Amino acid sequence: MAKPSNLSATQRRLLDAASLEILERGYSASTLASIAARLGMTKGAYSYHYPSKRAIAVALVEHQIALLGESDLHARATYEGGGLRGLIDVILMIGENNAIDPIYAAASTVSVDPVALELALPDTFPFWHGMVASYLVEAI
Repeated sequence: MAKPSNLSATQRRLLDAASLEILERGYSASTLASIAARLGMTKGAYSYHYPSKRAIAVALVEHQIALLGESDLHARATYEGGGLRGLIDVILMIGENNAIDPIYAAASTVSVDPVALELALPDTFPFWHGMVASYLVEAI
Protein backbone atom coordinates (compact mmCIF):
# COMPACT_ATOMS: atom_id res chain seq x y z
CA MET A 1 0.00 0.00 0.00
CA ALA A 2 2.87 2.39 0.67
CA LYS A 3 2.93 5.34 -1.69
CA PRO A 4 5.53 8.07 -1.99
CA SER A 5 3.05 10.53 -0.39
CA ASN A 6 4.26 14.09 -0.87
CA LEU A 7 8.02 13.39 -0.83
CA SER A 8 10.20 14.51 -3.72
CA ALA A 9 12.64 11.99 -5.20
CA THR A 10 15.50 13.71 -3.36
CA GLN A 11 13.64 13.71 -0.04
CA ARG A 12 12.76 10.05 -0.53
CA ARG A 13 16.40 9.15 -1.20
CA LEU A 14 17.64 11.08 1.82
CA LEU A 15 14.97 9.69 4.13
CA ASP A 16 15.52 6.15 2.83
CA ALA A 17 19.18 6.42 3.90
CA ALA A 18 18.21 7.88 7.27
CA SER A 19 15.61 5.15 7.72
CA LEU A 20 18.08 2.35 7.05
CA GLU A 21 20.52 3.89 9.51
CA ILE A 22 17.81 4.24 12.16
CA LEU A 23 16.49 0.72 11.59
CA GLU A 24 20.02 -0.74 11.88
CA ARG A 25 21.44 1.40 14.70
CA GLY A 26 18.44 3.01 16.38
CA TYR A 27 17.58 6.69 16.41
CA SER A 28 19.84 7.52 19.35
CA ALA A 29 22.94 5.95 17.78
CA SER A 30 22.39 7.43 14.31
CA THR A 31 24.20 10.61 13.32
CA LEU A 32 23.85 13.02 10.42
CA ALA A 33 27.41 12.08 9.41
CA SER A 34 26.65 8.35 9.32
CA ILE A 35 23.45 8.92 7.36
CA ALA A 36 25.23 11.17 4.84
CA ALA A 37 28.04 8.62 4.50
CA ARG A 38 25.51 6.02 3.31
CA LEU A 39 24.87 8.27 0.34
CA GLY A 40 28.48 9.31 -0.22
CA MET A 41 27.61 12.84 0.84
CA THR A 42 29.11 15.18 3.35
CA LYS A 43 27.20 15.97 6.51
CA GLY A 44 26.88 19.58 5.30
CA ALA A 45 25.33 18.54 1.99
CA TYR A 46 22.85 16.28 3.76
CA SER A 47 22.00 18.88 6.37
CA TYR A 48 21.04 21.34 3.64
CA HIS A 49 17.82 19.31 3.32
CA TYR A 50 17.52 17.99 6.89
CA PRO A 51 19.56 20.21 9.24
CA SER A 52 19.08 18.05 12.34
CA LYS A 53 18.11 14.59 13.48
CA ARG A 54 14.89 16.13 14.77
CA ALA A 55 14.10 17.38 11.24
CA ILE A 56 14.59 13.82 9.99
CA ALA A 57 12.37 12.42 12.74
CA VAL A 58 9.64 14.96 11.97
CA ALA A 59 9.76 14.06 8.26
CA LEU A 60 9.55 10.34 9.07
CA VAL A 61 6.55 10.80 11.36
CA GLU A 62 4.80 13.14 8.92
CA HIS A 63 5.24 10.54 6.16
CA GLN A 64 3.80 7.88 8.46
CA ILE A 65 0.81 10.05 9.37
CA ALA A 66 0.14 10.72 5.67
CA LEU A 67 0.16 7.00 4.92
CA LEU A 68 -2.05 6.27 7.93
CA GLY A 69 -4.55 8.75 6.52
CA GLU A 70 -4.37 7.09 3.10
CA SER A 71 -4.89 3.68 4.74
CA ASP A 72 -7.92 5.02 6.60
CA LEU A 73 -9.42 6.46 3.39
CA HIS A 74 -8.77 3.21 1.52
CA ALA A 75 -10.42 1.11 4.23
CA ARG A 76 -13.46 3.39 4.37
CA ALA A 77 -13.84 3.24 0.59
CA THR A 78 -13.52 -0.55 0.64
CA TYR A 79 -15.79 -1.20 3.63
CA GLU A 80 -18.73 1.18 3.60
CA GLY A 81 -19.46 2.17 7.16
CA GLY A 82 -15.99 1.16 8.34
CA GLY A 83 -16.64 -1.02 11.33
CA LEU A 84 -14.40 -3.86 12.40
CA ARG A 85 -13.62 -4.91 8.82
CA GLY A 86 -12.37 -1.41 8.08
CA LEU A 87 -10.26 -1.37 11.26
CA ILE A 88 -8.77 -4.76 10.44
CA ASP A 89 -7.99 -3.53 6.92
CA VAL A 90 -6.18 -0.49 8.33
CA ILE A 91 -4.19 -2.68 10.72
CA LEU A 92 -3.19 -4.99 7.86
CA MET A 93 -2.09 -2.00 5.76
CA ILE A 94 -0.01 -0.74 8.68
CA GLY A 95 1.78 -4.10 8.79
CA GLU A 96 2.28 -4.03 5.03
CA ASN A 97 3.65 -0.48 5.13
CA ASN A 98 6.07 -1.44 7.91
CA ALA A 99 7.29 -4.36 5.80
CA ILE A 100 7.74 -2.54 2.46
CA ASP A 101 8.49 1.09 3.34
CA PRO A 102 11.65 1.75 5.37
CA ILE A 103 10.57 5.34 6.05
CA TYR A 104 7.32 4.13 7.59
CA ALA A 105 9.13 1.46 9.62
CA ALA A 106 11.74 3.96 10.84
CA ALA A 107 8.95 6.29 11.96
CA SER A 108 7.61 3.43 14.08
CA THR A 109 11.08 3.00 15.59
CA VAL A 110 11.46 6.73 16.25
CA SER A 111 8.08 6.93 17.95
CA VAL A 112 9.25 4.60 20.74
CA ASP A 113 12.86 5.78 21.07
CA PRO A 114 13.43 7.41 24.50
CA VAL A 115 15.60 10.19 23.04
CA ALA A 116 13.14 10.93 20.24
CA LEU A 117 10.23 11.07 22.68
CA GLU A 118 11.75 14.26 24.11
CA LEU A 119 11.78 16.02 20.71
CA ALA A 120 8.16 17.22 20.58
CA LEU A 121 7.48 15.34 17.36
CA PRO A 122 4.07 15.44 15.68
CA ASP A 123 1.76 13.48 17.96
CA THR A 124 0.16 10.49 16.25
CA PHE A 125 -1.92 9.54 19.29
CA PRO A 126 -4.87 11.87 18.59
CA PHE A 127 -5.04 10.55 15.02
CA TRP A 128 -4.91 6.92 16.21
CA HIS A 129 -7.42 7.50 18.99
CA GLY A 130 -9.90 9.23 16.71
CA MET A 131 -9.54 6.67 13.93
CA VAL A 132 -9.87 3.57 16.14
CA ALA A 133 -12.73 5.11 18.13
CA SER A 134 -14.65 5.90 14.96
CA TYR A 135 -14.26 2.35 13.64
CA LEU A 136 -15.42 0.92 16.96
CA VAL A 137 -18.44 3.25 17.11
CA GLU A 138 -19.33 2.25 13.56
CA ALA A 139 -19.01 -1.43 14.51
CA ILE A 140 -21.45 -1.00 17.40
